[in-house]
Amino acid sequence: MRLEYIDRLRNLGILALFPFHTARVFDASESFYVQGRPDPLLTTLIPVLSWLLPLLFVLAGMAGRYSLGVRTPEAYVRERRRRLLYPFLFGIALIVPPQAYYATLHHGGDPGGPVAFLRSYFTDLSDWSEYEGGFALGHLWFILLLYGLATLLLPLIGLIERRDPSSGPLNHPIGMVALPGASLAVLALIPGVLGKNLVVFAAFFVLGHLLVRDPATMEAVVRRRLPHLFLGLVGVIGLLTESLTVGSGQSPLSDSWRTALCWAAVLAVLGYGRRYMDRGTAFDSYFSPAAFPVYVLHQTFLVIIAHHVIARADHGGWPFLAIMTGSLVASLIGYELARRTRWTRFVLGIPERTRPRRPKASPTG
Repeated sequence: MRLEYIDRLRNLGILALFPFHTARVFDASESFYVQGRPDPLLTTLIPVLSWLLPLLFVLAGMAGRYSLGVRTPEAYVRERRRRLLYPFLFGIALIVPPQAYYATLHHGGDPGGPVAFLRSYFTDLSDWSEYEGGFALGHLWFILLLYGLATLLLPLIGLIERRDPSSGPLNHPIGMVALPGASLAVLALIPGVLGKNLVVFAAFFVLGHLLVRDPATMEAVVRRRLPHLFLGLVGVIGLLTESLTVGSGQSPLSDSWRTALCWAAVLAVLGYGRRYMDRGTAFDSYFSPAAFPVYVLHQTFLVIIAHHVIARADHGGWPFLAIMTGSLVASLIGYELARRTRWTRFVLGIPERTRPRRPKASPTG
């Protein structure tokens, strides 16, 4: 049975994307759809939160293991197709294009109106750079990769399940940190695809599955949460030092040590989450079914709002807050509207509403 802390951590991870992606608007180190004046403080937020996506992949692997516990592999693949692939296809067609449209406007291009823009957008496969108005996956690459991992890794998951869960290195204090950390560091040296190291994200997904195979493993994660937090904080300090001195490195070696440190941070978050967050709240009851559609919708609202906000003020605290809160409110409103009809629930991956069964009439009634 899936535990509450997994959903709660995933909810917090999705919510943390709002300040993270808003900071990208003011990031001096990398381009974005729309950009205000670079802010040194917000620029440092990007590498400090570099563990956020690895955490989401680990949580997905954990949730997938529980899902496979109550479904056949075939039913699991069908469920993943409905919850991930179909919303991805819908999002590519309707959710992502406005981001590229506003990016073209912001960077001084002439989109030529929505219809003309869409005609060129879907045929421009030159560099897959939506920052310049070309076709790309946008933020939905995350959903496509989750679907690919959930289906393509099933044979590997089957091999793992046939092994004794108590004999793995994750059950040893040093092995839990050192072996995965070293493996991730090596995998980070592999060149990425479109700026994403798919092998590293696949490793985080599999590690999530491994963590919940044996209850003793997660109990050990909880017991060792303090040393994991210490290692994670050392990593954050290192990332801050790098960002404030030489700048956030993009070299393979820089990616390697940063990826290894992410594992310690993820273990710390999981340990404290399992210890203190394994009880749902009223907010989680509401937001858990909203988290996925909010993710699908959030970046489009954020880009549109950012375009209009920074046209009036391109730096400072209030533009950051306006973009972050405005996109969150807009995403929640979008979810509220979408969950009320069957077809919008389907295209955004919202679970079907369960209806209480009507009691059968008594034979004598």
